[in-house]
Amino acid sequence: MRSSRAFRAGSFTLALALSLLATACAADDKTDGASPSSSSADQSEDDARDLLGDALEDQEGKDERVLSTSDDDVIIVVEQTLSSQNAKARWGGSDLYVDLDGSAEDVTASSPCLALEAFLKDGEDAILSYGDGEIRCSER
Repeated sequence: MRSSRAFRAGSFTLALALSLLATACAADDKTDGASPSSSSADQSEDDARDLLGDALEDQEGKDERVLSTSDDDVIIVVEQTLSSQNAKARWGGSDLYVDLDGSAEDVTASSPCLALEAFLKDGEDAILSYGDGEIRCSER
């Protein structure tokens, strides 16, 4: 049983990390010069976007989470994945609150939303809480 839970949490972490990678890649500025390494990076970015698109497909009517993760699994994975921002997650009813270091005014402050929304079911929302404000992912 414990091995199964660890596998699900690991799989969820991998999927969330790929989603965050795709979000971060989309935020990078593109350069005009194309080199062989940049075309390879572009292909990887396209592959990551396709994977993320598949995960987000059919979000309407989503009755269960990806990999059948529990509320506790979601908290563990979010905190581990966003540990570089000292993430602390908690459920408040159907809302997932994620306390993060940084500023709500930062241009990348809402970047975790796309990944988090991929792992929530209908009726749930993610709220990113920074020292200077909150971002409700459904309203960004």
